[in-house]
Amino acid sequence: MRDLGHSRAVILCGMWAEGNGAEELNTALRSLQEKLQHNENIKEEFEKTVQHIKSQAEHTECQIKQQFEKLHQFLRDEEEATITALREEEEQKKQMMKEKLEEMDRHISDLSHTIKDMEDMMRASDVCFLKKFPVSMERVQISQPDPQMASGALIHVSRYLGNLPFRVWKKMQDIVQNTPVILDPKTANPFLVLSDDLTSVRWSENKQPLPDNPERFDWYHCVLGSEGFNSGTHSWDVEVKESEWWSLGVTTASNQRKRRVFFNTDVWCGRYGLIGSGFRVEQDLERVRVYLDYDRGTVSFSDPVTNTPLHTFTTTFTDTLFPFFCCSSSLRILPVKVTPSQAERTERQIKQQFEKLHQFLRDEEEATITALREEEEQKKQMMKEKLEEMDGHISDLSHTIKDMKEMMRASDVCFLKSPDLTAGSTDGFWSFDSCAMILGQPAVQSLEEDAGHRPKQDSAFLMRVGRAFHQHGTVNENVLESDFVALCDGTTRRRSLTDRRLLVGM
Repeated sequence: MRDLGHSRAVILCGMWAEGNGAEELNTALRSLQEKLQHNENIKEEFEKTVQHIKSQAEHTECQIKQQFEKLHQFLRDEEEATITALREEEEQKKQMMKEKLEEMDRHISDLSHTIKDMEDMMRASDVCFLKKFPVSMERVQISQPDPQMASGALIHVSRYLGNLPFRVWKKMQDIVQNTPVILDPKTANPFLVLSDDLTSVRWSENKQPLPDNPERFDWYHCVLGSEGFNSGTHSWDVEVKESEWWSLGVTTASNQRKRRVFFNTDVWCGRYGLIGSGFRVEQDLERVRVYLDYDRGTVSFSDPVTNTPLHTFTTTFTDTLFPFFCCSSSLRILPVKVTPSQAERTERQIKQQFEKLHQFLRDEEEATITALREEEEQKKQMMKEKLEEMDGHISDLSHTIKDMKEMMRASDVCFLKSPDLTAGSTDGFWSFDSCAMILGQPAVQSLEEDAGHRPKQDSAFLMRVGRAFHQHGTVNENVLESDFVALCDGTTRRRSLTDRRLLVGM
């Protein structure tokens, strides 16, 4: 009975190992297939990001050229206006000098005639000379005074060249605006559309096809400013009259922008028409002014139209702060005028003529576009490396899945081979110790006692017997006997058919 019990245990343990191994492999295979699909989805996002980087660079380059073209056109217009004024003054001075020359010609002609008459009179007889002398003297005495060079006859050169770049720069303030906060496109929610100059934002019903990069808001309709603050004082005015609801203020650089957790912490803001964090604004406002004093730890809100304070937060800042904006329709950050102190500082720096200004703009344009291209190449190279890494990862996963599928389609013995269990085997079958670990030490010890030594192919025998019993409910005697002989490794010990039937529980 001991042999029968141990034999049943051996067979059933083998069958259990075979069934559970297949289930575990199926589970692992499904997990790898899901991981493969996930990686393919990420690769698709990477490829979309590469295309977005390209279109983003092209659009930005176009905007750079348009902005510099405006500056170039302004300088060309100013150059033309200045030269036109110079030509007009030139014509006025030339006309004045022409009139002076005509007057001089008349004066010289009169003098010439007087001199000639006097010479003729002096060559006449003494009696005639004495008769005409009083008249001749009178003509000489009443002759017009000599013409003088009029003041202001020359071109007023200093009017055109004096502080020329600075005067042009002052006029440039009418077309060049200084906005204290510029919006960051890579943080904008896909439903938000930014203006070309990145100073205003509006909500759109259509979601833009933008990459889901880590910096971008994916739930709240928010966008951050492009520059962070970690010291000093900063102020900006926001036009809010076009929006039915809005929220604006400052947040930390580390605040989570994904999902619905942004307003949970590290946000100091005012809100209108919304329920949530921050102080609530009751009245309709046209503008809101945000004043940040980082060092003192205060964020103040006020109405710049009526100069009315709204609210002040007081805390201690340790992280970099970014302005943020959230709206239903549109918000616009208002430009500020250049102060006299800025003009004075700039006057000491600008000492060039029109051509130097043009050259400066050309150099800046080239440098800006070069920097843009360099960043584009860096981003493209980074995405290329990511794609190559993803391709390698996907290839490895695909080969692993393929190998597992082939192994599952192979024979049961090959299916049950395991790198961990066959590590000490040279023939590819389970070792005796591995079989003991899976089937149970008592059953294997019984088999060892019957065989008189450790069989080399114990797992092959057990699996074949177990599989045959599982499939047919019986065991072919010839197969069983040949396997048992191989199991005993040439020993002369053999069991009778009855013993063998007891082994399989017949």
